[in-house]
Amino acid sequence: MLSENVAGFEFGVLGPLALTRAGQLVGVGSRKQRMLLACLLLEPNRLVSLQDLAEVLWGGDPPTSAELTLRSLVSRLRGALTPTDGSGTHSAGSMLVGRDGGYLLHVDPDALDSTRFERLLAEGRAALSAGQASAAADALREGLGLWRGRAFAEIADTRLAEGVTAALELCRSEAVEELAQAQ
Repeated sequence: MLSENVAGFEFGVLGPLALTRAGQLVGVGSRKQRMLLACLLLEPNRLVSLQDLAEVLWGGDPPTSAELTLRSLVSRLRGALTPTDGSGTHSAGSMLVGRDGGYLLHVDPDALDSTRFERLLAEGRAALSAGQASAAADALREGLGLWRGRAFAEIADTRLAEGVTAALELCRSEAVEELAQAQ
């Protein structure tokens, strides 16, 4: 069922947030909606608490209407993320679900550029270790080609994102060094 819900969507977080479906850019909406989507993509397929979402969206100082506003943001984001059945109407089963005091975004790992980058980095390292410099360079070049700027640009400076972004940036630096070695 998961692959049915994510068919055609790709998520870019290695730079400014990008959402595409079947190669076409999908408008996410307001800055807060983009931040919400980025938060959910920090740990795809895992529940993100309402508290963590509110902290990122309002910098630790949520308004009294935060929960209502968050529900509204989720509803609008859900509309962008719900695949259509081809007739223009939304099919059953959204990728974005609410449960247990938070929200979870179902994402196919290959649909997320940061996951593809990590896979290509691992492939490049394995090829380099095996003495296959050309294959290593190809994988590392492809992985580095996914980068378009600062990882999770919309939320990179938040407490919730800092560990993930730092780890990705370190891997990026290592990939550049390993590409130079492979070449």
